[in-house]
Amino acid sequence: MLINPRIITFLTLAETLNYTHTAQRLNLSQPAVTKHVQALEEEFETKLIIYENKQVRLTDKGKELIPYLTSLVKLNRMATDIFQTKEDHVQIHLGVCLTLGNYFINEIIDSFYEAYPKIELVVYVENTRKLEAMLSKNEIDIALSLGPTAQLNLNTKTLKEQEMVIIAAKDNPLLGQTLSIEDLTDKKIYLREEGAGTRDVFLLYLNKYSLSLEDFSMIKTAGSIELVKQLVSKGDGIAPIYKLSVEKELENRTLRILPVKEFKISYPITILTPKNVALSGTTQLLINHLIIFIQQNL
Repeated sequence: MLINPRIITFLTLAETLNYTHTAQRLNLSQPAVTKHVQALEEEFETKLIIYENKQVRLTDKGKELIPYLTSLVKLNRMATDIFQTKEDHVQIHLGVCLTLGNYFINEIIDSFYEAYPKIELVVYVENTRKLEAMLSKNEIDIALSLGPTAQLNLNTKTLKEQEMVIIAAKDNPLLGQTLSIEDLTDKKIYLREEGAGTRDVFLLYLNKYSLSLEDFSMIKTAGSIELVKQLVSKGDGIAPIYKLSVEKELENRTLRILPVKEFKISYPITILTPKNVALSGTTQLLINHLIIFIQQNL
């Protein structure tokens, strides 16, 4: 399936704002670039580009047209990837942070396979820092995270916010008390390992109150969410954790939410993709599927 080359020329010129660079990038002559743009202007019956004083700028109509034409090109790539592939199926390498991977990745995989049976998902469940490293090395195509990223080489798209709570055992003596975050500095707190999004988000919260882990006397590290929950449920420790990962325990009351004044944290599920790498049509399909699934189910 071929997209109108005039559209590619216009989008490239809109990006470079330079006829020479556009011609070089597309392996065209400058007069050909001009003719493509003029033909598109005739088709839409409006001026899209203004060239004066040796400078190129977009008209308001030209700016309005860009997102629509960009979507058209992306859809064309998707169709090309899926329907013109010579393979029986194609693969997408998806990374998922541990919180999301442990609690609803199976539902995502099932719904995606139902919609796109020819596309195989290869799924990696790791903490956020590991996923960022894998994206930077092009070991995965896309990642879902629940923590902040400082990587400048990654694109981010934020989705639905997820609430973080502090959990305690059902018989923890702290339940029923009125506590502030400062009151917890001498309490046993279980945190995920370095690189986990849950830990990073909690540290950001502490920073708002001019606190750090050094202000807490009993910080314990656990390398998985399930281990955190087990340790808390059997002892006197507490832990910050995303609510979606303890819904079952809260429902059957084996764990309780510890009320802490002004402890209101939420962080969005984020789609991470590498910058300066053109996404395949199949990857874009997965992104669209994830956006819809997460908005409807979380």
